[in-house]
Order: sequence, then structure tokens, then C-alpha cells
Amino acid sequence: MPRPPVSSGPSIVAAEPLRLIVVRHGATALTGKVYNGCGVGAADPALSEPSRRELLGLDCPPAVDRIAAATSPARRARQTIDELVANWRLEPRGDPEIVEALAEVDFGEWEGRSAAKVRAEDPQRWRDWLSDPTVSPPKGSALAERADALRGYLSRLQSSPLRTWLLVGHASTVRLVVAQVLRLPLTEVQRISVRPGGWCDVRIWADGGSCLDRLG
Repeated sequence: MPRPPVSSGPSIVAAEPLRLIVVRHGATALTGKVYNGCGVGAADPALSEPSRRELLGLDCPPAVDRIAAATSPARRARQTIDELVANWRLEPRGDPEIVEALAEVDFGEWEGRSAAKVRAEDPQRWRDWLSDPTVSPPKGSALAERADALRGYLSRLQSSPLRTWLLVGHASTVRLVVAQVLRLPLTEVQRISVRPGGWCDVRIWADGGSCLDRLG
């Protein structure tokens, strides 16, 4: 199977690319235990204290002196961006924007339930959801919907005079940005593992060229 292109090579235009440092929020008491999305009735937990200490250990990406910031509406994401701005001694242009396109998927009736429980009670729907980005949890949203929202937001950022952005979202946020940059089909997104505090550093040109510089 051929490897997907990492950058657009000679088609990259001379204009300054849009640089995105995209971070998954730190861990909460629910991380890795139950589905916790953005749907009605979803929990909105705070960062755990161990997670705050772990965020202190994240290396600041180089050359981020002129930066803007945006975050998912979730409390864990908003707290993560505050921690990173303080730890990295950033001076973003204005307060972080709260952006719905950076929100987690809506897990619908799976909210607050473990993967093991969902798999046991609805195995076919669960398998379909993992393999098909257009399938959604009952009364939830599909990954393809989140991908469309995020793609539209990144397209709007191309018109911003600020060319470096710190974005804090969820595992799906980082996965979808990496998939867009590497031109991976959405069916492969679930194969990308993103730990709490995991991040990517990418560049996207206005002509569609893109490059994954770092993945951590």
C-alpha cells in the first residue's frame, strides 16, 4: 500500500502557511473509562491534578512568539489551554476563542458508558461506528460531521492575518487534523492513537499543500 503524501512538494505556494499546534486536552477522572463527548447530558469534568502536572512536562514547540489560541467549549479543554499558555509563557493575541468546531463528537446514548458495555449491548452498531465514519452512536453524531465542521473552521483560519494557532480539542480533533494533512481517508482515523496531552504541529498552505512537522 503506497504511503500517503506528507507534503505537497512543488505545488506549495510562496505565501506563509497556516501553522497549527493542535493539542488533546489533559486527562480527567473519566478519560479512558467512559465515552465523554459534547452531547446533551454529557459530563463536563475538570482536569485531574496528575494531568495538570503532566502538562507541565510538555515541551513548547519552537517559534510561537506570534500566536492566537482557540479551544473546544469543554471545561477540560479550556483548562488545558490555560495551563499551556501559562507553562509555555505564551502571549496569545487576545483571549482564546471558544470554537464549536473543536468540540468532541456527540456520543448520544453512549455518553457516560464504557466501550466494553456498549460493545456487549450493541456489538454491530459499535463495530460499524468504528469502521464507518458516517455511522453515529444512537442519537449522536458521526465522525464525518465533526470532520466537516473542523475542515470548515480550518479553511476560515486561512484568511486570518495570524498564521500560527494553538488549538486545544479532543482526541478526534488531533486525529482529524493529522488525517487531513496526510490525506488519509476518514476510515483510517481511528487508527491514530492520541494520548491525553498528545499533539501535532502542522502547516497548511492556501493551495492545499500540507506538512506534518511533529507528532507527540
